[in-house]
Amino acid sequence: MRKHWESWQRFFDIREFKKDHADYFLYLSQLLRGTQGQHTVRTVFAADARRYGPRHYRGRLSAYWLAQYQRNGGNLALTWRQVLSDDAWLLLKLSQEQGDRALLTALDALSKQFQEKKQLQGMLAKLFWPVGFVLLLLALMLFLMPWFTVPQLQNTFYAVPESAYGFYTQGLFAWAAFSQKYGLGIVLFVFFLLFLISWSLPRYVGRWRVYLDHIEPWKSYKSMQGLAVLMLISLLLNSASRQLRLAQALQLMQSTPNVWLKSHLKKIEQKITQGETGAVSFDVGLLSRDVVWFLADMEQSQGLVQALRLTTDRLQQIILQRLPLKAQIWRWVLLLCCVASLLLIGAWHYVVIDELRRALLMFYAS
Repeated sequence: MRKHWESWQRFFDIREFKKDHADYFLYLSQLLRGTQGQHTVRTVFAADARRYGPRHYRGRLSAYWLAQYQRNGGNLALTWRQVLSDDAWLLLKLSQEQGDRALLTALDALSKQFQEKKQLQGMLAKLFWPVGFVLLLLALMLFLMPWFTVPQLQNTFYAVPESAYGFYTQGLFAWAAFSQKYGLGIVLFVFFLLFLISWSLPRYVGRWRVYLDHIEPWKSYKSMQGLAVLMLISLLLNSASRQLRLAQALQLMQSTPNVWLKSHLKKIEQKITQGETGAVSFDVGLLSRDVVWFLADMEQSQGLVQALRLTTDRLQQIILQRLPLKAQIWRWVLLLCCVASLLLIGAWHYVVIDELRRALLMFYAS
């Protein structure tokens, strides 16, 4: 029982930690770099566990990380496996294998990445909260129709025979009966579909993936993963631009748990093995053609490593410019669809009431 409680407590502690993990990674990298070996990751964990204590989430996590860090033989990536996403974990894992300097650079990169992600999530939350509110109203309306509004109409106009129902009345009552019978199944199917989409992003590599990568959300996922790959390769290559170093970096990166990304990394490695070196080897569908062309042009003028850094910066700027625009478009599309649906539902009920009222008058008149 105690283990279950500690697991749940750690789950919520990690959720709380992720709200400010960008600042934490920046603090950790600056502390380790500034003290020049006087502080280590182990001493930082021990100090935080002592300072914050078991009543604060950071104190509990630091004590847990300290135990895991010692148990894993000083492997920080294994210690933070539950805290980091797959791409962030891979960056940390490969960086610590390259030495302390690469690890500090990785912590800086993670801090910057998480800070930008936090700002982006805040922007998207501000954009989409009206959509969420209207979607909630629409879902509430769809729930009330078969269980409240339609039964109320049937009770109010109980004297009207079914043979006198108009076209819109028959449609509304039939839809309500269908929803009562299959509504739960439809809701479960929608949740299953959302789960399937989320599952497919890092895992599905079948024949249809090449077509899915041209539509959302797979298109944006591909762009973000392409950016992460360029960033990680730039870090691993350091100041070298030789083919051997690139092939080694790709082999190291294939330890990622992301099945879809691993398949693209293998394709890049195969192209290098076949003699297509440099920027040409990245033309495997992970990056768009214009990004590959930009990488090739920069490689010719400044070398592969510098070209990777410049391409990373350019792709990051493109994503940060296009994503808010896409979000605005989707926001208004969803808002208009939801509002139009609510208006249509209201108009449908109005027409049905009018049909039933006329049918009732004709029934009593006859």
